[in-house]
Amino acid sequence: MKQGVTCGLLFLLLALAWPAADAQPLWQVEGEGHRLFLTGSIHLLREEDYPLPEAFDRAYRAADRLIFETDIAATRTAEFASAMQRALRLPEGRHLADRLSADTLERVRQRLRQMGGSMAAFEGFRPALLALSLSLMELQRLGVDAPGVDETLFQRARRDGKPIGWLETPQQQIEFIARMGEGEEDALIRQTLDELNSLEREYQRMVTAWREGDLTALEQLMLKPMRQQAPGLYRSLIVERNRLWLPQIEDLLRDAPLELIIVGSAHLAGPDGLIAALKQRGWTITRMEPASVAAPGSASSDSR
Repeated sequence: MKQGVTCGLLFLLLALAWPAADAQPLWQVEGEGHRLFLTGSIHLLREEDYPLPEAFDRAYRAADRLIFETDIAATRTAEFASAMQRALRLPEGRHLADRLSADTLERVRQRLRQMGGSMAAFEGFRPALLALSLSLMELQRLGVDAPGVDETLFQRARRDGKPIGWLETPQQQIEFIARMGEGEEDALIRQTLDELNSLEREYQRMVTAWREGDLTALEQLMLKPMRQQAPGLYRSLIVERNRLWLPQIEDLLRDAPLELIIVGSAHLAGPDGLIAALKQRGWTITRMEPASVAAPGSASSDSR
């Protein structure tokens, strides 16, 4: 089964069986007398995926500040939606058919008819929008429509008045999405279509790997195929962004507040992942167990 391109999209959308209690997707990074927590997110979940692993609650309560991939509040605005639409629109006079083969276009039409959609909605837009939309439509059909980890923790922080920061601006995120699949557009759409039928199984595998913090499984399931089949997507979606984030994370490690950093799970795994990069730069990485996360105050039952 082909996995690479759509897996990259899934990690962007999600990013990314209930394990034993000691399996937690949370790491402590420390050095120079400071520390922070680093965890992986799935950006869309099902109702059945709650409550979140216990480590999230303990790390949240221990943290002085939460750091997300981007300014989540800004991405909920009409201005962001308009900017995203402009970025995903093809140049004047260009059409989706200019980027895709006739066979791929016909497959898209057939699939959209099955989903109750229309090709007309995507004319004039980059294939990245079509690929994301097809995956989202299928995820919604499967009931993957609950807030993800980052949204849940973001809303909790807003209620609690806990400080919030981010690693990239909304405009930077728009640019990464708009460039997604450049030069590999036909392969992007074909493999998206190929994987829709197996999306339910693949999604469950991702959730399991995420909940267990299983970086090896995430690497084998998602990143290795992406590197092999869509190297351009891998570079833009994973490698470039990790390189931009790494010095910011090191700056956060050297300041006094204790941060909890939440990024898509794909950014943690593999040879180009944040955990490998931080280790290479001399920071100590420890897999956290639920009871080992020191947190002041009483336990919270807020898992949504």
